[in-house]
Amino acid sequence: MISISHIKTSFFCALLFVSLFSFAQVTETSESKNNSKQDFKETKQKLGFGSINFNVPIPSGDNFIGLGTKSKIGFDIKALFFIHKQFFVSGSVGTNYFKVIDQSIIGNYNKTEAQHQYLSIGYEVLALPKMRLGLSVSVYGESFYRNTHFTNNRKAYQRDSGRVRNYNIYFDYMLSDEFAVCLNYNYRNDKMNIRTSPDIQNIFDNARFHSIGLGVKLYFGNADVISGI
Repeated sequence: MISISHIKTSFFCALLFVSLFSFAQVTETSESKNNSKQDFKETKQKLGFGSINFNVPIPSGDNFIGLGTKSKIGFDIKALFFIHKQFFVSGSVGTNYFKVIDQSIIGNYNKTEAQHQYLSIGYEVLALPKMRLGLSVSVYGESFYRNTHFTNNRKAYQRDSGRVRNYNIYFDYMLSDEFAVCLNYNYRNDKMNIRTSPDIQNIFDNARFHSIGLGVKLYFGNADVISGI
């Protein structure tokens, strides 16, 4: 006759076996997912990309750009290198164009061009197989704001300089392993080297505007800079 204690022991052993088997399955699944995630990142790893973007600048704030101009169009050319994994360094050059709408602020000019050249650092998130999301902030750069006046087929120029402060978010959709279309958002808050009357100096201390743009990218390489050394 089978005792109650024997039944309890057998039940406990069966329960322990099922628990260990379930734990092993969960662990194996977890390791499989981690390996798949690691393989996914490794297959998407690139050395860098080159891109060109066309933007719509949007003046903002109580400054000479925000108060005295309205948006036209702009462009930006960028080269980026992944230094380690998804950490990157990039360099950008480009120009944004504005139409002067208040000459009492800007001066007797018809248009303003905001040229830039700067370096940024950032990080890229590999969320989905065909999507890439990047964030960056400028660390060094210069900007030049050139005001132009047209009269009697003649041009007159006036130029001011500043220090670029740019914050960028980009979203890429990969059409192939190397080619992507991208959506960009930038916030510019340049520190200007303009000196004027103390009564209006605060208007010229900074130049602020947003920009939203579309562009194309060409990725290259299959390893970051450090891994490739």
